[in-house]
Amino acid sequence: MAAAGRGGDEQRAAKLWGYRDAENFDRLLEILADCVTFHLTKQIEAGADAVQIFDSWASGLPEKQFERWVIEPTKKIVTKIRTIHPKAKIIGFPRAATLQGYERYANETGVDAISFDTSTPMSWAAKTLGGKVALQGNLDPVVLIAGGRALQKGVDAILDEARAAPFIFNLGHGILPETPIAHVEELVARVRGAR
Repeated sequence: MAAAGRGGDEQRAAKLWGYRDAENFDRLLEILADCVTFHLTKQIEAGADAVQIFDSWASGLPEKQFERWVIEPTKKIVTKIRTIHPKAKIIGFPRAATLQGYERYANETGVDAISFDTSTPMSWAAKTLGGKVALQGNLDPVVLIAGGRALQKGVDAILDEARAAPFIFNLGHGILPETPIAHVEELVARVRGAR
């Protein structure tokens, strides 16, 4: 059985594989966990201060599948990395997980920090998870394109909501190609000026 051969928003082919052929799908997840572990270990050995596990399909999964397809593989990756590099700093990004999913992820995977997508209230993350893990996120990349007052308000709101927690400022997803460099410079200056 094969997956779609390319990414997709709903990850339908991968989910079908997981439901129809759980044993082989679990085997695939084991192989992927080994590959991710190898890749992140090499990044650490090359001098990375922290590495990130980016789980692009954590959204929209029922609870049992979230545990089996997101929590368990992440836990294996973290455990294997820490066997080689016990002090490694590992950030997890279960993109678009539910609030309960983010909480389980923080409690069960062993990551040091969690990245949040733009839909997650940073105030909730700081209140619920700020004492367990560091937080990273979560400015909307489109706000960065917009710039000006929207950018200033977005940055200030996130910094204010996360002020009581260990925090890394970031976007809620990757920077978009049409983002003006001047807006990135403005963002960096505003975050640094908020110290």
